[in-house]
Amino acid sequence: MKDSQKLLEVLNSLLADELTAINQYMVHSEMCENWGYGKLQASLKL
Repeated sequence: MKDSQKLLEVLNSLLADELTAINQYMVHSEMCENWGYGKLQASLKL
């Protein structure tokens, strides 16, 4: 039972990391668009 709990904690941590990375990509994409860096913004757009 403890192993399952530890596994869930690790998986939740990894999921949080992935969601944070997606959020950062979106923010950077919007910043590039606002700054007029269209070509860079297009490469970052998800």
